[in-house]
Amino acid sequence: MLYALVLSFAVIFVAELGDKSQLMAMTFATRYRFWTVIGAITAATAVVHLVSVAVGSLLGLAVPARPINIIAGLAFVGFGLWTLRGDELSEEEESRAQRSRAPAFFAVAGAFFLAELGDKTM
Repeated sequence: MLYALVLSFAVIFVAELGDKSQLMAMTFATRYRFWTVIGAITAATAVVHLVSVAVGSLLGLAVPARPINIIAGLAFVGFGLWTLRGDELSEEEESRAQRSRAPAFFAVAGAFFLAELGDKTM
């Protein structure tokens, strides 16, 4: 069990290096207090990964491993191609982001939750 924990931590750590969530963390840290950002990131990431583990466990019981491996490989390639296309905020989205009145914790947690959905570490 300890081996699985260490291996999971190492794989996720390496996968997150240079990821959009790392850039978001640095950006939020320039605007909000350290503990607020760390707490929000931890909460959002824990929820996303708990859901991922639950869904993965249920799929592992219901579907044979070979189709899951093929679908996971195709999804990984798809996410890679999606990332290459880039992304930009429209003027409306940018103005909405600047007018946000939500408490910092919920703003950071919400942004991280949405950014982590469909991320390669999920």
